[in-house]
Amino acid sequence: MLDIKIIKENPELVKRACKIKGFECDIDRILELSEILKLSNIKLDDLRSTKNTLSSQIKSTPSENR
Repeated sequence: MLDIKIIKENPELVKRACKIKGFECDIDRILELSEILKLSNIKLDDLRSTKNTLSSQIKSTPSENR
């Protein structure tokens, strides 16, 4: 299995290697999906950060006596 870093750095080389070995592989689609994954992970990290900030605010807010 190839590391995505190698595919990103050498897409044409990987395409040629796949063709030589008889593999059908859509390298452009792999790179596209890799970028989507990267952006999704960034958004997820931002959402987790927001959740953590809100959780901290809730914990620090005094609760009403019941």
